[in-house]
Amino acid sequence: MEVKGENKEELLTFSWRDLGIAVLIFCICTASCVFLMKIRQDDPIIPLLFGAAVFLTALCTDGFLFGMGGSLLGMVLIFLCFPHPDRPYSIGIVGFALTGLCLFLLAFLTCCLKERRKQAIALQKEAERRQQRDTLLRTVSEELYAPLRAILRTNAVFLEKGELYTEKQTKQMLREIRQDAEWISRLQKELLTLEEMGVGASLKKQPEAVEEVVGEAVWRLRRHFPEVRVRVTVPPELFLVPMDAILIELALLELLKSAAPHGRKEEAMELCVRNGGGFAEFRLRGSKFGVGEKSLAVCKAIIKAHDGELCAANCSESGTEYIFTLPAESKKD
Repeated sequence: MEVKGENKEELLTFSWRDLGIAVLIFCICTASCVFLMKIRQDDPIIPLLFGAAVFLTALCTDGFLFGMGGSLLGMVLIFLCFPHPDRPYSIGIVGFALTGLCLFLLAFLTCCLKERRKQAIALQKEAERRQQRDTLLRTVSEELYAPLRAILRTNAVFLEKGELYTEKQTKQMLREIRQDAEWISRLQKELLTLEEMGVGASLKKQPEAVEEVVGEAVWRLRRHFPEVRVRVTVPPELFLVPMDAILIELALLELLKSAAPHGRKEEAMELCVRNGGGFAEFRLRGSKFGVGEKSLAVCKAIIKAHDGELCAANCSESGTEYIFTLPAESKKD
């Protein structure tokens, strides 16, 4: 059995932790054997106890060093327990050789299976990180289309019927074009950052004011759904949270868009942000709205990349509630 993709030096790494584990296991095993030999001399269960010690050592330590070393130590201790062939129970020379071979194979196979399992877990985590990165890239790429369409639509209307608009309306249209262009520029920079970021790399997070991020997301929602009412509650003090502002805005926007069709009713949606001390809590309440699988996957990927958590709950009073938390820093101005 071959263990692929591992650095051979790492397989023989020494650590005091592993040494302590090995010593503890063999001390317990040896003490048990001494106790059994006092009760019943040359008990045949002793080799099995040392076999269990070799197995546990190989399983609980890293690499092959202590597992294979434990098999050699087990052979020596078994030999010391059965030094004379004329005792009531003796394994003999052939039995000693077979026992040593079995201990060696047990340690080797256990170490191989343990390392292969570690490799499988590492590959799975790498695949999850790659999928998370691809999801973030796809989300930012797709978000570029909305402001582009808005710019093209506003430009077409202005070219066809520009003379019908007042100077104030014209300035408002130009202001919206500029805002959309700035959003595209930010998204493009975010896209380049994500592309340059390695698969396992962490996001480049900066302390951002929560009220600004939430306000930007709500403003963009109203560009799509002007009639939607959103009641926003944020902490009165300046609340800074380490985040990638664009990604969190996109996550909020995905959740708000999912709730938007229900926000047209009498009750407005509620978006509450709370300073939980070591974390920031975002609560979005709506009248029985649901987030699609695609939007939910996007939100989960973004929040997970920030080491946060996302969950949903049913509230009898306000319908469905989505909650996500982010590790936070609070600062008062």
